[in-house]
Amino acid sequence: MLMHRDTFGRLHGFDARYRLYLEDVDFCTRAWLNGLASIVNTGVRIQHDARRASRSPGKYLLWHLQSSLRFFTSPAYRQARETTDQHEVAL
Repeated sequence: MLMHRDTFGRLHGFDARYRLYLEDVDFCTRAWLNGLASIVNTGVRIQHDARRASRSPGKYLLWHLQSSLRFFTSPAYRQARETTDQHEVAL
């Protein structure tokens, strides 16, 4: 992710309660709610040399589930859903 330092500060950075999973989704959701756009550059390829530890049961699976629950019950997610639902009704 690339952004201006002011943007990061305006959104109060990443939420430290997320571990490895969904912190980017939470951040982009909060950016969208603040009128900022997220842009995806499909022309760039980045390879992550992962160890794939998260594929095995254990703490990584638990962290993923905790982050999912945290995001889908967060005020940012609820607000985004309400905003999206209102927009669809208006169309």
